[in-house]
Amino acid sequence: MDSVVDALILFTAVAAAGLFSKILKRLSLPLIQIAIGVIVSILVPMPFSSGINADILLLLFIAPLLFNESRHVDKAELWQRRNGVISPSFGLVVTIMVCVGFAIHGLIPAIPLAIAFAMGAAMGPTDVTAVVALMKDIRFGKRHEALLKGEALFNDVSGTVCFQCSLAVALTGVFAVSQAGELLAMDLVGGLLFGGICGVAAWFLMRVASDYLIDSPSAYVVLEMAIPFVVYLASEAMGIGSIIAVVCCGLVFSMMPKRQTPRTARMHVQSEGTWSTIEYLLNGIIFVVLGMQLPVVFDPMITTSMIEPAYLLFCVVAIVFLLESVRFIWVLCMDVVNAAHQGDSIKGCFGIKAIANDLAMTFAGTKGGVTLSLVLTLPGTLAFGESFILRPEAIFVVSGVILCTLLLANFAVPALVGFGEGDDKTHDSADSEIMLLGRTMVAIQLDSGRTGLAKDCKTPTVEPRLLDLLESTIPVGEMPRYFDRVDESATMIVLGRYSERIKELIPCASNTVKESAEAICNKVDSLYDRALRDQEKPKPTDKVEPQDRREAKQRKKTVLRDTKGAVSDIQEKAYVQQLKIIDSMMLKEELTAENAKELKNEIYLQQMIS
Repeated sequence: MDSVVDALILFTAVAAAGLFSKILKRLSLPLIQIAIGVIVSILVPMPFSSGINADILLLLFIAPLLFNESRHVDKAELWQRRNGVISPSFGLVVTIMVCVGFAIHGLIPAIPLAIAFAMGAAMGPTDVTAVVALMKDIRFGKRHEALLKGEALFNDVSGTVCFQCSLAVALTGVFAVSQAGELLAMDLVGGLLFGGICGVAAWFLMRVASDYLIDSPSAYVVLEMAIPFVVYLASEAMGIGSIIAVVCCGLVFSMMPKRQTPRTARMHVQSEGTWSTIEYLLNGIIFVVLGMQLPVVFDPMITTSMIEPAYLLFCVVAIVFLLESVRFIWVLCMDVVNAAHQGDSIKGCFGIKAIANDLAMTFAGTKGGVTLSLVLTLPGTLAFGESFILRPEAIFVVSGVILCTLLLANFAVPALVGFGEGDDKTHDSADSEIMLLGRTMVAIQLDSGRTGLAKDCKTPTVEPRLLDLLESTIPVGEMPRYFDRVDESATMIVLGRYSERIKELIPCASNTVKESAEAICNKVDSLYDRALRDQEKPKPTDKVEPQDRREAKQRKKTVLRDTKGAVSDIQEKAYVQQLKIIDSMMLKEELTAENAKELKNEIYLQQMIS
């Protein structure tokens, strides 16, 4: 029963973080989740207060998150940037391990060098959950975005291997290059091969199951969600890289051909919705648990630590500075090499905008769940039975680094790129979608006038041959004058749906489009209110009370059923018009191919759901 209560507390904490994120918009969701975790740890004693098992953290949280993210990563972009992904995934992790390891040993000589290297290796990997959360709000350049996602997927392997090698030295007192090479080969090569085989096997199993064994989309999703856990546990039993196996399995599984039928489409829609919920929940729990660890880690530092708390805080700041400096130099060198390879001027890499982008990518390399799970496995006893009495201090330092990198990502990255090029792209995307929705609404207006759905048209009905021309060329500034035609409830319901979406986009729109968009929404709202008032006016026949109340109730149900059917018909026609307008806007270069693809996919999904 206690475990159930603990789970409910975690779920409630994640839900509360989502609510507060709407109020505290300048704070990233991971930081809010950590803060709530701290509050929960203080108010409600839980089993996590004594520490969380690192193996459980990797199995239950990291494995499914990496599997889901690897399924959605852009494979073509990842392959095109493969050299840029490999460089930070392996070279940068080893460099950070060496530099940070020597720095930790120099700052705190009582920490053995092997343990210091292990701590540096734990701080090498970039946290995929934090990077994905950051990508939703910040727009990096296309190249940097691909590099960040690829790095976050693959550097867990190199970080884990380096950590294990350093830990082996600390526990045995012996370092063998051949042993480290064998461990790296088993983890990397073995994980890649086994993950690829599992990806093909999982694809074949899911195809057979969906064709012959499973009728329910829910059962299909449950079977699909079991894949990362099975792959992880099998890899651990074989002694090969479990993390890389899960990532490779997800990549191969997503690249295999899929059948495009209405049945598989429904399964795909339900799968994406379920995975989205699970991803949000697991991400939230990781950072809530991290927040719950902070009071446990920080309290001994204040009361019983052998080292002054102020000096430990100085060590955290110094290590963060060194960590970010090494990462920045590495990113800058990658840009110089890329410019030389592309034949561009190397001087461009040292411009203000280029440096700002490099700094943003540097600070985006946050540490999180993998770093926490690795450092929690630091032993209390070293080689020859020597006691590692500074283990709490070591965990404190690494936890402080995790928190500082999250703070830098939250405040520094938006200041560097969030209010520059990224905002312009957001304006362009919002303006294009508002223009698309407005033209679709005008098409609904014109179509309602021609079919007689509008009973009180103040604007003359447009001839059918002019409908296609108007719906694809009318500027957004002229749209509001068309919204005084409709007084029919079913059409107003559909227009209201599009109006609500425009209201969501208005804060992101440019000033020129924002004014027209607000005018459209105001006109639709006034029409909707007028339609409701007209519908509520008593009719002559309504003055007589029906003798049979059941007959009146049945008539009301019939009207509601007819309205529902009319709404579905009008909405389906609107989808068709919307697809035509998207193609027209692409031809006129008013909409990019990427945005057009996203908008079309949304329409297809809505059609399947409805």
